[in-house]
Amino acid sequence: MDVLATLPASVKQWKSFVAGMGAMLVTDTVALWDWQMMYRPDPLQTQLAATLAPLPSALTLEQLQGLQQQSLPAEPGVRNSQQQLERLTRLPPDWLVSYGESLVQQALTLWSEEAKPLANRLEEGQVHDAQRAEIRGLCHEAVV
Repeated sequence: MDVLATLPASVKQWKSFVAGMGAMLVTDTVALWDWQMMYRPDPLQTQLAATLAPLPSALTLEQLQGLQQQSLPAEPGVRNSQQQLERLTRLPPDWLVSYGESLVQQALTLWSEEAKPLANRLEEGQVHDAQRAEIRGLCHEAVV
């Protein structure tokens, strides 16, 4: 029986390769963890960036027509449109008119019957704004 005094060259190479790969895996894992800890975004900066993001624009007629064919459920769409309209009422009236009309038009296009109260509410708000402007004008004339 012949006994080899040394390991064949192929076994030695595999041990070196596996040891190198293991060392690389450990080194890369530590480096990735360190990088993530160092460059983690600050929550306040993330929130600030969100407040500076541009507002979404209303969908185009083509997009609305594509969604109309999908038969979306009306309840969540109308509810979310209502919530958005409530946020809009806290903005200056000149901004509310253009954006609010686009939002109501979207709801009317997608859920015509269910969204009619939204259109009525927006219209009532515009009438009240016009009345307030008229009263301000009359008051201004009385002062002058």
